[in-house]
Amino acid sequence: MKEAEEDIKMMVESIAEAIAIENELKLKNKGKFILEDRKRKTVQNIHTGEKTKLPPKKIFKYIQAKNLNMSEEK
Repeated sequence: MKEAEEDIKMMVESIAEAIAIENELKLKNKGKFILEDRKRKTVQNIHTGEKTKLPPKKIFKYIQAKNLNMSEEK
């Protein structure tokens, strides 16, 4: 069990490294992982009412292949 957890962790880290280098990782007939910028957010302090802009974040996103149907239809 411990060995399987380590293998999965290593695989996820490898995917993250590949995406960080190329900004995209395509898996044939499965979809792709991309790294994209999230928009800047404006937040407001509830005590003072002061508005602050947060910097944009990078997020991982998975886009499913069109031929891959993950939902079960009944």
